[in-house]
Amino acid sequence: MYKVFLVIIFIVLGFTSFAIRMLSKNQFPNYLYMDSLNLDHHALSQSGHEQNKLIFLGSSGVAGSNVPLFSTVSDFFNIHQKKYESYNLATLQGTMPEVLVYFKQSLNYSPSAVVLGLSPDTLPKFSVSPVSAINLSFIQEDLDPELTTFIKEESRKKLYLNELTEKFWPHYPPPFQLIKLKSALYELRESLYGPLSNKNFTGALQHKLTMPDANHLQIKIVLQIAKTCQKNGIPFFIYFEPMFGAEKVYGQNLKKYQDRLKEILTQHQVVSFDYTNLIQEKSLFSDYIHLKPKGYERLAIKLSQDLEGNMP
Repeated sequence: MYKVFLVIIFIVLGFTSFAIRMLSKNQFPNYLYMDSLNLDHHALSQSGHEQNKLIFLGSSGVAGSNVPLFSTVSDFFNIHQKKYESYNLATLQGTMPEVLVYFKQSLNYSPSAVVLGLSPDTLPKFSVSPVSAINLSFIQEDLDPELTTFIKEESRKKLYLNELTEKFWPHYPPPFQLIKLKSALYELRESLYGPLSNKNFTGALQHKLTMPDANHLQIKIVLQIAKTCQKNGIPFFIYFEPMFGAEKVYGQNLKKYQDRLKEILTQHQVVSFDYTNLIQEKSLFSDYIHLKPKGYERLAIKLSQDLEGNMP
């Protein structure tokens, strides 16, 4: 009897979750959630093609990690300028193959510009989240064969269930009501306890950096995105994300790393903005790489100013 009761509860909860997703799928804000593998129910797909759409790409530093609803760089960007409507397609723990998937999907919606936020954590040589066979086939023509092989090997045992659900079940973001609840809990915690205190604020010290090169597998993806944008007449920009105590985290090689990356980007006619040291107040970070809302607002203001001066 006890087991039957648990099964009934499980079925009811499952149906309730499904119903909430169906009812709330048109309420999603302009950023992507983890595990949403397509843009069909993203706000981007519901907007008119006549709008000036600006696409944000990147990892958690762009997507926003543990911040309230509507508090990411793209949200504040929309507040502080009115020419573009920005859509945040960055994902938590995103790697360049995933960035490429969302970039290629976004081309269906005629973006007016694309902005990619980068940190050294985004570009390690072989840091690749599992990519399903469906998405891998979608981007394979743009990937280095060595990276394609690596992704297949890493993903083979991890994504069988995901591939089945991609075929037979649409992937929706989490119910909007739960996202709002998480946002409210964040704000309550901040009001009760003040800014988040992280004993390991600067992360594991002295992260190892591999000097970037044009043949670097992940950088090849960045350059492929740049090439596609140039081919389609889409302005493409890169910004280096703000960091707290960057040299303490990455050591003396950080400047050499960034200078070499800037050199590669310049060689390929990519405009980049270096915001590494734009914000140095610890109170505006939740850890060395993730901003709080006021930090995102400062970043958005600076970015909107720089983009205005560099748009064709």
